Amino acid sequence: MAPPGPASLDTHAAVGMQATFGVRRDEARLALLKTLADAGAIDLVATGNGRGWAYDRGRGLFQSDRNGETATLDALRALAAPGSELTFAAVPAGSGRRMAIDRDNDRFGDGTEREFGTDPTDPTDFPR
Repeated sequence: MAPPGPASLDTHAAVGMQATFGVRRDEARLALLKTLADAGAIDLVATGNGRGWAYDRGRGLFQSDRNGETATLDALRALAAPGSELTFAAVPAGSGRRMAIDRDNDRFGDGTEREFGTDPTDPTDFPR
């Protein structure tokens, strides 16, 4: 039997939770975030050193902000070091791609746009 009332539009309570790697390694928290992302409750993103990655649960890989570039979770953890910290964060389901890798939603990653000299915040300005 379904609960009474309309379906909730609330976001998951874990949204905003972060796990930072570099100086320390928060393996337990990252494992929880990945479990929630695999279940579709949240999107999981990683940011650091001017780069962004969004977790693609269907492929089990992180898509970077550069078109065609992916990384495994282990590869991202290996990038983190003191002075080059990497933060994994829970964001609302459905918003990870926009928040971490393609803010203007023009299908060109923010990193790709920066490399080509186009504006990652302007959907009408993209690599030709």
